Amino acid sequence: MKTKSYTIIKVTIFFLLNTTITFSQTAVAPSGSGASGDPYQIDSLANLYWITQNSGSWDSYFRQTSNIDASSSSGWDSGQGFSTIGNSVTLFGGTYDGDGHTISGLYISRSGTSGIGMFGFVQGATIKNLGLAGENITGANYVGSLVGYTHNSTEISNSHSAGIVNGDGYAGGLVGYNENSTVSESYSTASVSGVDGVGGLVGGNHSAAVSNSYAAGSVSGSNTGSSDVGGLVGDNILSTISNSYSTGSVSGSDQRAGGLVGYNATSTVSNSYSTGSVSGGSFIGGLIGFGFTSTVNSSFWDTQTSGQSTDGTNAGGGTGETTLDMKLQSTFSDSGWDFTTPVWAISSGINNGYPYLVSVTDISLAVQATGFLATTDMNSVTLSWKTQSEVDNAGFNVLREDPGSSFLKPISNYIDNTALRGLGTMSTGRAYSFIDDHVASGSTYRYEIQSVSTHATTEDLFALSVTVGVPSEYALYQNYPNPFNPSTTIRFDLKEQSNVTLDVYNVLGQSVFEDNYGNMNAGRYNEAVNMERFASGVYFYRITAVGDDGQKFVSIKKLELMK
Repeated sequence: MKTKSYTIIKVTIFFLLNTTITFSQTAVAPSGSGASGDPYQIDSLANLYWITQNSGSWDSYFRQTSNIDASSSSGWDSGQGFSTIGNSVTLFGGTYDGDGHTISGLYISRSGTSGIGMFGFVQGATIKNLGLAGENITGANYVGSLVGYTHNSTEISNSHSAGIVNGDGYAGGLVGYNENSTVSESYSTASVSGVDGVGGLVGGNHSAAVSNSYAAGSVSGSNTGSSDVGGLVGDNILSTISNSYSTGSVSGSDQRAGGLVGYNATSTVSNSYSTGSVSGGSFIGGLIGFGFTSTVNSSFWDTQTSGQSTDGTNAGGGTGETTLDMKLQSTFSDSGWDFTTPVWAISSGINNGYPYLVSVTDISLAVQATGFLATTDMNSVTLSWKTQSEVDNAGFNVLREDPGSSFLKPISNYIDNTALRGLGTMSTGRAYSFIDDHVASGSTYRYEIQSVSTHATTEDLFALSVTVGVPSEYALYQNYPNPFNPSTTIRFDLKEQSNVTLDVYNVLGQSVFEDNYGNMNAGRYNEAVNMERFASGVYFYRITAVGDDGQKFVSIKKLELMK
């Protein structure tokens, strides 16, 4: 007879069969002094939360040192989620360098509050090299994934977003309202909805500049009467847009909707284009919805994919081209676009054949992925996600952090698992899934999906945590395989911690085998039994489980050993 000892482990539940759970926030002061030569080192969600609670540090220097899973923020503050860094009273004026890292799953739901984003109100700030993935951001006015409201020479560069943004006035995939500031070498694939001033990258661009940037998510005016809806910028006033493009669909319910810009007033658009479908009420254009004393230089829209053969009223000079011509370098180089430095490049296998920005588009990691979900039962976790398009995508790796561990380790890869192999280069994408059946009931695991290009470069796409379910009742299942020789597996469920014994009897009712498993935590178990020393025939196995409260569970089933 052998005895096994087990330790009860208390775990924090993140996701359990669609159950809503309230999370507590913990502020942990980061290392560093916040000086330019010794910035605060941000490597955890607890560090991020510390920033929100220490407004006195908002003029300091910050450097993110690792990817951060912020999915648990959905349970913060009675469901309102993350609290913005910078508000209308104390603005963020420091420098935040993401250092190429990503924050995934950030959640904010503050429909009655304006200036909503990871950063709320910022002034004279620098935010760079930071990515957001799977974020879900909701606010009133001035709502963006990264920043709600920028002004006074704020600089945002080399940053991106890929989630969902909902707002009223001035909602943008990356920035809600950009005043007297710059956004450069950045992009957003976020889906954005709002009422007025809604843009795929920037909602309102006033006395500001957007350059070398793009947007690829859908943009919609969510209410009747919504206006100024654009694939890149919703409302562009006294501003410039250069070397930029948009490819997402644009839907405005009332007036002024454009593939690139909804409303363009006393502004200049140059060396830019749009390809997304455009629909709405009045003042609809393939490139610009409505223009007022503005200039459009060397800029184009796709007349076929946009569904718009003409540009909007007073749009200012955009040129409509067929899809074939929009994929010819000469269409753009003849108009003065820079393909030699280069700012722009074009390839049939990248960006669906349209021009792309060399400084922004990672041609080896152009995988537009959404909808990372985890579902669980008592003995497995199923991960699922979708790609909207793929460029040079070899496939995906799956990484897992086990309970009690502090690091991720690979558990499956596209080389060994054909289900994880990518499509190479495709404009349509597909759905992917992976089942992890090496998990324990009641335990929490953290997963990350990693994209691998055909050039062997990698990018972390998604991360989230999930807790495996616990049985609600005791149960004993049929062994498998059955018949067997000489080993089989016996599966049973424990609804609570119990002392468990396995007994095996022959047809005469004589005990031939006994195994005392000792105290076992609640969960589903698969125990191997070897009957090599027994003769062929029919046997019966019995599980006896006695809970801590004295409740006793007994169940018997038949098995057959066939040699």
